[in-house]
Amino acid sequence: MTDTAAEIKRLVPMTQAAPFYGVEIGPGGFCRCPFHGERTGSMKVYDGERGWHCFGCHEGGSVIDFVMKLHGLSFVDAEKRLDADFRLGLFQDEQDAKTRQRTARAARERQKALEQRDRQHMEIWTRYNAALEAFCRADRLAGEAATLKPFQWTAAHEEALRTVDGLYYEVQKTQAELIAFEHQNHVSGPPRPGGEKLIE
Repeated sequence: MTDTAAEIKRLVPMTQAAPFYGVEIGPGGFCRCPFHGERTGSMKVYDGERGWHCFGCHEGGSVIDFVMKLHGLSFVDAEKRLDADFRLGLFQDEQDAKTRQRTARAARERQKALEQRDRQHMEIWTRYNAALEAFCRADRLAGEAATLKPFQWTAAHEEALRTVDGLYYEVQKTQAELIAFEHQNHVSGPPRPGGEKLIE
């Protein structure tokens, strides 16, 4: 027998449990047995930890056995039912531990989601910066080419003029992707070492 079971039997005698679960106790501690049909009470409940016994169907046991049979529960679930019904607080530490576990698991999942979001943010930011730098280089070459006479244009200048429009489009596309990501994920500015924080 576990310490919890012993404590439940000590704190909840059958004389207290039976009325709580709808069994009316008559003179001498006798009552109608809820486990078989009868007109006269053949079940006797006892004070203290002695539990109950039915002289009609010959069932009996502790208060925990009574709750197990009455509600179709396992031994541990019957303990928890009595603990909750009579507010004994014997399973409070277990409940607190489960709450702490759920909280810790939720925190880990949130941290993992934030790290994934920050990686995506950095990837988009990197592509945007690369596109912007490429555009600026091509635009600068195109600007230099514009100051020269046509016959002085080099192949590099011609390439810059041909690609500057495509690079400008790439800048606009990645910038729009970055703005949309930051709006949807409630972050702002370039990714910072150590991870972004949510802006509520």
